[in-house]
Amino acid sequence: MGDRIIAEARKISDVKVITKSGRHKAQRVILRDNAYCLIDKKIKFIK
Repeated sequence: MGDRIIAEARKISDVKVITKSGRHKAQRVILRDNAYCLIDKKIKFIK
């Protein structure tokens, strides 16, 4: 929970709504030309 994907690209497609499971929906985009993605994850400390 709390993970994010940060993306940069010259061309980004329109957002498409897709079905995942049951009533749950998700969004899909396609990145083209010089695409760069970064996963931003929170650090968890375990005692």
